[in-house]
Amino acid sequence: MAQTYGTTTLPTQSARHSRYDQLFDGQLETLERRGAPKNLLELLAVKKTAVLTSAANVRMRHDRPDVVPFIPVIPPSLLSSVQQMQLVVSFTGKTGTTDFNPKMLIPEVGAMVPSTPYYLVRPTDGDTICGMPPSVAADGIANQGRWVMNLYEIIALCTHTSVLTRHGVVAAKSRYRLVAPPGEKAVPAIYLNGPYKEPLLRWHFLNRSNSQVGTPAYRNRVL
Repeated sequence: MAQTYGTTTLPTQSARHSRYDQLFDGQLETLERRGAPKNLLELLAVKKTAVLTSAANVRMRHDRPDVVPFIPVIPPSLLSSVQQMQLVVSFTGKTGTTDFNPKMLIPEVGAMVPSTPYYLVRPTDGDTICGMPPSVAADGIANQGRWVMNLYEIIALCTHTSVLTRHGVVAAKSRYRLVAPPGEKAVPAIYLNGPYKEPLLRWHFLNRSNSQVGTPAYRNRVL
């Protein structure tokens, strides 16, 4: 039975577990429908119990049904960033593309990206900090005990939520090497491009602001 506080009805933990169980399966179905390989789906499926346990106390926002308690992340050891962008589909039905040289990518500053699929718990899409330079946003996020996302994590966010209908996103944990201008640093970014609203992977300056770009984060990983 749901608990009622004032005018807000909150689901019990068992009801929440049921919803999250369905969400977990639905995310795998999305990947399968968009052409993800079977071995990848099998590697994600075995993490179900651990993910649902980790997300047990995470409450979804009823005013934002696309804000999810967890998302599956695909490492580059299984699919490249170009291949992963093909799993991102916009509201216009356009599949993601890339204007991005993978050889210029530093996947994760100061660390290694996990070699097997994993989940992010309590992801946020950065909507409350749009317009803040990624470098500044990253400092604030770290002070809150959360982590900014790498490239493959923002691709996952764009695959499983409608964040791109609101704003673009940057991967503040990754870096993109620029040839010019000197002294500037960049991070990978995804946004809807052109009149047909095609998801595009490109880059964004680390220390510059854009009112249409947010810096996503998460609370923890389930490896």
